[in-house]
Amino acid sequence: MKKDFKTPMSSIAGSNFFNFRKVAKKYKIEKNHRAKFYKSITTSAFVTLLSVFDKIRYQSLKKSFKADDAPIFILGHWRSGTTLLHKLMCLDTKAGYTTTYHTVFPHNLFGLQGLLKRIMLLIMPTRRPHDGLEIHPDYPQEEEFALANTTSLSYYHWFYFAKNRKEIFKTLNNWQDLPPQKKKSWFSTYDDLVRRSLINTDKKRYVSKNPPNTFRIPQLLALYPNAKFIYIYRNPYEVYPSSFSFFKSVIKNIGFHDICDADIKEHVLTVFKELVNKYEKDKKLISEKNLIEIRYEDFIKSPAAHLENIYGHFDMEVTPFLKNAWELEEAKAKRHKINKTDFDKDLIAEINIFLEDYINEKGYALMQEKVS
Repeated sequence: MKKDFKTPMSSIAGSNFFNFRKVAKKYKIEKNHRAKFYKSITTSAFVTLLSVFDKIRYQSLKKSFKADDAPIFILGHWRSGTTLLHKLMCLDTKAGYTTTYHTVFPHNLFGLQGLLKRIMLLIMPTRRPHDGLEIHPDYPQEEEFALANTTSLSYYHWFYFAKNRKEIFKTLNNWQDLPPQKKKSWFSTYDDLVRRSLINTDKKRYVSKNPPNTFRIPQLLALYPNAKFIYIYRNPYEVYPSSFSFFKSVIKNIGFHDICDADIKEHVLTVFKELVNKYEKDKKLISEKNLIEIRYEDFIKSPAAHLENIYGHFDMEVTPFLKNAWELEEAKAKRHKINKTDFDKDLIAEINIFLEDYINEKGYALMQEKVS
């Protein structure tokens, strides 16, 4: 098995060069990350030149392509079970999605993908550092990484420029404050990303797993009025420490800023609170027939049964092949070892300060004392 190791470049190396230069100039590169930056931006310049092949082929491919007008969006906080739910839904032969390769090289999807994918396999780890799940260039991935490599309006730019996290988060949470031209550009970029994903996977129905989209329900409905939404939630006492570990690992590997643990923790809790508040406010915009909510603790006990319920709610067909595929993956998921959280009084206090109302609202037990 290939040994996991820290990548010599950042994943923004696959960005359009002009986009990379724009965000790097805006947020700055810290001195001790300059070597990673120079390797990354040099790669960005190279793949941007190669993207001419993608542009030519894509213009031809998109002429005859027609997508399903009801994409499916999986919403919820990071580490809430969104990855497993997405993986299972993408087993459907009708489901199209954004691949991991696509998120890194969004401008080289239809030109030289085979070559760049082989290079990517040599560089990337075989498993996610924070939870040990297997990763591969062809696996489903959250499209926010592709947006970070395509537009200056992506929440995931905070992974690269963590000290600007508040400013970057504001562009996500305060859409109404953006200039009209930036909004128009984002809509066009996102819709194009969806179309590219579907053409690349040769499917018609787009299935998205992208936690930042929990802040974008109005925008997604503006683009896709018939869209369907699945909101998955999980006990915050499990989500918060897992999210902290995830964000810390990502920033360490791909970022150009150093950030202390306390600042990551504060950001995770702030965004968590804003995310659940925004969702509760905006979910009223979605018709009842196009929204379903699931509790992770129930879902993980019987994923296949929950998926049948989701498909039934959305009036979608479950074939025998798909049901069997779900059941096989369910067995694998139940064998996966989940890291046990060590709860101490400080951790409990932090979570309670920010999320006590949400914990009570969702029916979880409020922790008060140290758990041994």
